[in-house]
Amino acid sequence: MEAEKIMSVQRFTITVFSENIPGLLQRVTAIFTRRKINIESLTVSETELHDISRYTIVVFTDDEMGRKLVDQIRRIIEVREAYGNRDDALLAREIAILRVAFDEDATANEVRELAQKQGARIAHISDDSMLLEVIGYEGDIDKMLQSLKAYNITEFIRSGRVAVTLDGKESERKKVRKLERSRSAFVKQI
Repeated sequence: MEAEKIMSVQRFTITVFSENIPGLLQRVTAIFTRRKINIESLTVSETELHDISRYTIVVFTDDEMGRKLVDQIRRIIEVREAYGNRDDALLAREIAILRVAFDEDATANEVRELAQKQGARIAHISDDSMLLEVIGYEGDIDKMLQSLKAYNITEFIRSGRVAVTLDGKESERKKVRKLERSRSAFVKQI
């Protein structure tokens, strides 16, 4: 049974729409901490809805635990909606910025050529280094990083995942808007 559970562990992306209030992120992440589940990636941003934030949380877990996490997050009063997806249901991207140092023009040209072949954007060039920007799937960034291992990478930073569902589950936003309208109506009654 335990072996089956280990084999079913996979990347699970949880999307949360919530009110934008101080302390809420800590309450959401505490749900993962209590279960000893490591958050692999966390991105929080504003949405097109006033005072509503969107969290994109990536964890490695099985479907059952993923559903339990989503259910627990939904119980937080300020959370408007939460749902989880596997990778095959998402369009996901990350961004990475790399600084590659060089001491010869030949090396700079090699790095420039490699970056162009792999679809990286050269963001800045100085006398002794080049900043590269890579936007893509996690594998695209890993591939670029691996191809530059032979060079002198002096800085590397990677963003968290941003993702939307492929099947129109973004209609969840309609649910969030509906919740927003019902909240407004409730506040007016008070």
